[in-house]
Amino acid sequence: MQLQDFYKQLVSLIPEETAEDFDRIGIQVQSGVTELRCLLVAMEVTDAVVQEAVEQGVDAIISFHPLIFPSIERIIDADRVGRIVTHLIQHRIALIVVHTNLDAHPEGTNTFLARQLGVTVEGPLVPHPDRPDYGMGRIGKFPHPITISELLDRLYQTLKSPLRFTAGSKELVQSIAIVAGSGRSFLREAIASGVDAFITADLKYHDFHSVDGRCVLVDVGHYEMEQFVPMILEKFLQRIVPEGEVEIYRSTVLPNPVRYYPQTRLFRQWQAEVLIK
Repeated sequence: MQLQDFYKQLVSLIPEETAEDFDRIGIQVQSGVTELRCLLVAMEVTDAVVQEAVEQGVDAIISFHPLIFPSIERIIDADRVGRIVTHLIQHRIALIVVHTNLDAHPEGTNTFLARQLGVTVEGPLVPHPDRPDYGMGRIGKFPHPITISELLDRLYQTLKSPLRFTAGSKELVQSIAIVAGSGRSFLREAIASGVDAFITADLKYHDFHSVDGRCVLVDVGHYEMEQFVPMILEKFLQRIVPEGEVEIYRSTVLPNPVRYYPQTRLFRQWQAEVLIK
């Protein structure tokens, strides 16, 4: 399958224009590749992921997190991005990025996570101006109200990570908003939506102060919210690549750089198991 044909079909499913303005998506490194026979799907590109791609003999990595963000000034081995770009070119492996346009998709990152938690999705938290079904975050409801403890336990069991949270004004939670990854810039919209709880990551101490007593606010970790992305991307790719003509592998490398004390081994084992489901 031709690289350019593949990318055209990919963005017909996951439109480029629904990505955030700050984002960097698309074909980031072509490496001279024009034909695709084998793909590796990963959350992000690390040295270990590139080595996995080399061993699998793939022509391209489809990554969620951009490698080049927001730009690159030089390509040198001492720099992580420069080193990885060099290795991709040396081994003739292309890099294609699908990021916030996957977040914004009605069947994308946030919808998948909401459904994993048992939430019925109602729509985006911030709809796209030209595509109202698309947009950042998702709002939804549990079939029945649950306690804060039940919400936290459900998050813990699903995402396999320690949690940080603050309580809201109610003892029970039914409506929630979710923004996978760094969602602190959507705090105002989440509060204005009137939901009982907002689930996101990369929150600051004063973010908890700002909503304390008004809304349950939970920080579950950036990687944890997005760890299901390779599964989601694989399903999208299966819809556009010719069966038997292009192979798709899902990366089994755990790219999360964060460690947890005191149960480092336990959490990393849990997260690694998600990759091979």
